[in-house]
Amino acid sequence: MRKLQELVAQGRELRRTKSAELEHKRAELAKTEQEYSVAEAHKNELEQIQRDHETHNANTMQQLTTEYLEPVVQYRKELAAQLHILRAHRDTLIRLLKAVRDGHNVEFNDEAVAKVVHEYGEYAEALPYMEEAAQAYVDEDSKARKERELQMDRDSEEDDASLVLCVGAVDIAENELRTVNDDISVLLGWMRDLEGYNRNYHDLAVKGAVVALADFETAREREMSDVSSRHEAANIGELKSKYEEAKPLVDAIAPADESALNSEEENADTDDLEKQVADARSQFWDIQNEKTRLTNEVSNLRELLEEKDLGPHDEFLSLYKQCYSLDTGEYTYEVCLLDRAAQIENKNNARQNLGTFTEFGQNRELNYRNGAKCWNGPERSITVAFECAGVVELVEVKEPEKCEYRAVMTGPFACQLPVSGSEVVDGEAEEHTVKEHVHD
Repeated sequence: MRKLQELVAQGRELRRTKSAELEHKRAELAKTEQEYSVAEAHKNELEQIQRDHETHNANTMQQLTTEYLEPVVQYRKELAAQLHILRAHRDTLIRLLKAVRDGHNVEFNDEAVAKVVHEYGEYAEALPYMEEAAQAYVDEDSKARKERELQMDRDSEEDDASLVLCVGAVDIAENELRTVNDDISVLLGWMRDLEGYNRNYHDLAVKGAVVALADFETAREREMSDVSSRHEAANIGELKSKYEEAKPLVDAIAPADESALNSEEENADTDDLEKQVADARSQFWDIQNEKTRLTNEVSNLRELLEEKDLGPHDEFLSLYKQCYSLDTGEYTYEVCLLDRAAQIENKNNARQNLGTFTEFGQNRELNYRNGAKCWNGPERSITVAFECAGVVELVEVKEPEKCEYRAVMTGPFACQLPVSGSEVVDGEAEEHTVKEHVHD
């Protein structure tokens, strides 16, 4: 039959093409496997160097922690105690200046007062949260203030188990100390400028602020003397020296601000190593993905060409996995040659798996097994018998037993080829059809 001869010719040509493709893929895979081995070895080598570097850093950090953690923690605590006092001083000065700004008599037109009010007003406008913090300080009683400061200390103590975190906390505290002292210097200067007010004016807000300033300076002198005594007892100079020794050593291993240390040779080496490891991993994963893709393609081609039964003359090769359907009204049945089969409910497009191709039957019918389990029944399955015809069609589907289907397909693969010995006869051969219709 000419259609069958064409189908066989297509199968043979496709086998030649697929075989060449398989050999090409195998060669590609062999090359990729070599690249994979090289990339894996390179990645592993760099990762080991990185692990050794991290181990060295961890050991170094442990040594630094043993030597420096205790004095750095004590230094942080001294700074924290000093900060509590200085914040209170700043809040007090802000409260006094705010009272002058809000309560002074503008009609007196006192130049000294006007200058201070103007300069403080610009400060308060730029930093509005300062007045809010100062007011909160005034509003809380001494017990609540003490509890708040203790909670701040407890929160800070969470950093004291790590030299890296504690060094970072000290850095923050020192920066805040500089800021608070600068604020106090400016605010105190304005308060002292008020002492030059015109005493001929009876401005109660200004007079009250000047009196309060005297009380503030007396209390401040006493409290700063206490701070100095505490620092002397703690030998804060030695503590600060230990911190200053520790900081560059810690930053070299775990810099708090890497952008500020790019010029450091050791950190540049670390960054370069991390980049090398990242690049090696990326290259390895790319090659691994390519290797997986080629392995799957080689496996699929080898299975198709070397393991699958595609008919005695490869007549099924060109039709492999091609799907054909039949609408029976309630359902549409779909059979994909040597692949899978399904039942599709037309009203909602719900699909039921009727099985995957497992083998040819005794009469060369297709057996699809292990489909979706029937409710209160077996797993669905379908057997497909063939009838000789020039066109491939799914022409009939029945369900003789619950969830066990039988189908009939037509196609040239069901026909017989004229043969001479074991070779297919070319040319105008007489058609011979399979007389039997294979079904139960």
